[in-house]
Amino acid sequence: RCAKPLAAMNEIRGGAIVGSYLMSEVLDRAQILSIFALGYHSERLHEIARLRAISHALAREVHRLHESGLYTLDLQQTNIMVEDSDAGPIFYFLDLEDFRRSIRVSERRRFLNLVHLDRSIGRHVSRATRLDFLYKYAGLPASRSERRDLVRRYMRVRASVERRRQRRRITRAADKPIEA
Repeated sequence: RCAKPLAAMNEIRGGAIVGSYLMSEVLDRAQILSIFALGYHSERLHEIARLRAISHALAREVHRLHESGLYTLDLQQTNIMVEDSDAGPIFYFLDLEDFRRSIRVSERRRFLNLVHLDRSIGRHVSRATRLDFLYKYAGLPASRSERRDLVRRYMRVRASVERRRQRRRITRAADKPIEA
């Protein structure tokens, strides 16, 4: 689910595209995921039952997205809008240029999406809530060993993301000119 695209345009200078724009319908009843779930100043952080319901609904929606063969290169809470409805939260995905289609979304790609989402909203919620989201996404593995294996595989992907970020930081620092 996404905001309905209305128009697309390119900005061209000297024969080269220097910017691309997509205009879409207004989602005037929707809010960014973190504001919908936590409020503007995290004042709803202790509404555990509500947060759990939102987390479970989001886990089902992201799982459905992956099962349909779609994934994104930029799954973060600012790219998810949520609208309240009587049937539960309705999620809208933004940043459509980062979406990709695949015959089958690999486990690594799925976990990369979950890592990016966790990095953007994880600092606002407890570790238990984050684990609950992962279990719900995976279909609540039954045994303790299955849950441990799931977390181990997830953490392996998360560690690779962290190593890549660290290498980029080091490279950027090395590229900075030395000031006298």
